[in-house]
Amino acid sequence: MNHLGEAAQQELALPDAERVASIDRRRWYSYPAAERLIDYLQQVRDYPKGPRMPSVFLESSTGNGKTSSLKRFEAENPIVENPSGEGVIIPVIRMQAPPSADEGLFLSDALSRVTDLFNERDKPANKIFQLVRLLKRVGTKVWAIDDLQNIESGPGPKQQHFLKLLRYLTNELDVAMVIAGTEEARSLVASDPQMESRLEFVSLPIWREGEDFLCLLDSLEARFPLRKASNLASSDLATLVLALSKGTLAGILRVVRGAAKRAIETGRERITADLIAASEGDIDVDDERRVS
Repeated sequence: MNHLGEAAQQELALPDAERVASIDRRRWYSYPAAERLIDYLQQVRDYPKGPRMPSVFLESSTGNGKTSSLKRFEAENPIVENPSGEGVIIPVIRMQAPPSADEGLFLSDALSRVTDLFNERDKPANKIFQLVRLLKRVGTKVWAIDDLQNIESGPGPKQQHFLKLLRYLTNELDVAMVIAGTEEARSLVASDPQMESRLEFVSLPIWREGEDFLCLLDSLEARFPLRKASNLASSDLATLVLALSKGTLAGILRVVRGAAKRAIETGRERITADLIAASEGDIDVDDERRVS
């Protein structure tokens, strides 16, 4: 069973239905591009506090791992007790941009990450004052805002006001801002030259054949409890997975998960080309949040 990791080996004794359920379970799959991104974000987190903190724009196609990478970064920087003061320390706050550039909804969401003691109906100015005071108290170092393209459904003036709000909060808090989104979100940022000038642009590109892709396939095979080695990283299977997935992480996971489940259900216990092909209809990359 050298093709399996320790956790998958322990699951081999489970009934077939439980092994299939294990394949569907959400978890983090390590791969080089995401690990490099998270290492970079950790460096941003450790930047000394001061004016003009580093800020990052993370660009990725829908379903290609930006949200799962941000979740992983947040998990690696958990809330901790504050022995030298009141309350807790929250080093990383991760949230979504609001639909229609709704400033009030955004500020309420941000406050809810820190406290229950705020008034939903309060004026934005009061919420901003309370938020700045609380985030300084809890020692936030990185504020990650995912899916900036959500604000695109709002009118242009509201979009620009929202970007100005982010600039103001970054300055006032002396925190590093990580903004994530699609190509559409990058166009929004480009419409505010002051915002764009503050950002370092990084990306999670569409997957192509290469060492990173093969490492991901090895990671998947090691975690799915199949009794026989599939050798997913072999050239023929890897090429087929990449073609059917359209090169997104969510698509790759749909294809490989579907084939792995069929391998158990058919008794083959390994992933084959025909099982991969049969998984094409399982692909649904609209919701990246189901990646991890």
